Amino acid sequence: MERLPYETFLPKEWRIPVIISAPHVGTELPFAIKDKLDETLANQLPDTDWFVDELYDFASEMGAVLVKARYSRYVIDLNRPVDGPTLYTDNRRQTEAIPSTSFEGVPLYKDGYQVDEAERMRRIELYYRPYYDELHAHIERGLEEFGKILLWDAHSIKRLVRSIQAEPFPDLMLGDRDGHTAAPELVERALAELKASPYSVAYNTPFKGGQITRFHGHSVPGLYAMQLEMSQDIYMTDGFLDQQKAGLLKPVLKRTLLSLAEGMKML
Repeated sequence: MERLPYETFLPKEWRIPVIISAPHVGTELPFAIKDKLDETLANQLPDTDWFVDELYDFASEMGAVLVKARYSRYVIDLNRPVDGPTLYTDNRRQTEAIPSTSFEGVPLYKDGYQVDEAERMRRIELYYRPYYDELHAHIERGLEEFGKILLWDAHSIKRLVRSIQAEPFPDLMLGDRDGHTAAPELVERALAELKASPYSVAYNTPFKGGQITRFHGHSVPGLYAMQLEMSQDIYMTDGFLDQQKAGLLKPVLKRTLLSLAEGMKML
């Protein structure tokens, strides 16, 4: 039996109404899937949100919940819809919940292998639904405890991905699905904190928030959702976590979440 597709880190005392989700940090590949993947992609996992969970390692100390994926997004992309409309309507390349290519359009599987419907449903049941169920359980508990809850979906990406846009990305990109998933007062607070940092900041461009943000935001009264995408070179150097860069970034993330927790009290 395979392990749960997520790891959850609970604080000793849940003090602030914040759940941090890191759905793209997973690097594990079940053998039966890895055996079918292109060997280079399986070994390098280039579309991983490297070290994002480590950037939020203060979560328990500050009294927030952190849920992170265990398996690679090449197994299942937890931030894509399994059915319904795509996330974006522009011309960017969009990968699926069961991706067949990398961001750059390189086929994931060797020998022409294609995931059939039975395998697709197996992965949804084994890896996708349990992650959403875990978030849902903490959301319900948080709403019961605080009356309001913020789901903060944490991501990162290479500085330049031409299949998405021709220009390099800004440092920090906040998304709330064009104002549909979070209260304006919370967005203002988040943007104020992020813009007070040394980093360049964008709002709802080029990323508005993925399926986790879209699915949860305002889905029940008191539940708000935002996504923060970060360019990886603001905390990585030569493919590794740069402790000096991370040491500058982590306080910005922590201050932003603490400010949002304070703002939740006023809604």
